[in-house]
Amino acid sequence: MATQEQVDEIIRLAERVHSSDAFRCMDEANAGIGGTMRMLAEARGAGTVVTAGDIAEKLGVTTARVAALLKRLESKGLIARRRSQADARVTEVVLTDEGAARVQAFREEVRAQVAMLVDELGEDRLRAFFITASEIRARLRPPTMHM
Repeated sequence: MATQEQVDEIIRLAERVHSSDAFRCMDEANAGIGGTMRMLAEARGAGTVVTAGDIAEKLGVTTARVAALLKRLESKGLIARRRSQADARVTEVVLTDEGAARVQAFREEVRAQVAMLVDELGEDRLRAFFITASEIRARLRPPTMHM
């Protein structure tokens, strides 16, 4: 049975390969939901505020795209938007209790899957895989198309 420490270590290694920068490569199916929910959950845990502009910057997209994303999440009851008391031009974004519960359920599912991988493949094999993947990612640069 995988220990909490083993699961934490493998998740830490996996995040080096799939860092938050990966959220810049949004596709239409996910539209940045994962990156946004993670960012909001971290802010909720830290007691800090996230703005729509912060989300746009982190995802590397326009504020118009973020506005559409937030509208979708708000319609599902996962986030709430409010005007900043310091600057009415700024929209602050927070997770609702339902949004926080969904993030927590997602994290628990990830931890269960990582524990299964540790049990079935072994911590040493997973560690070697993620270290190698991280080294490969660090060496690759996006190709450019010359026209």
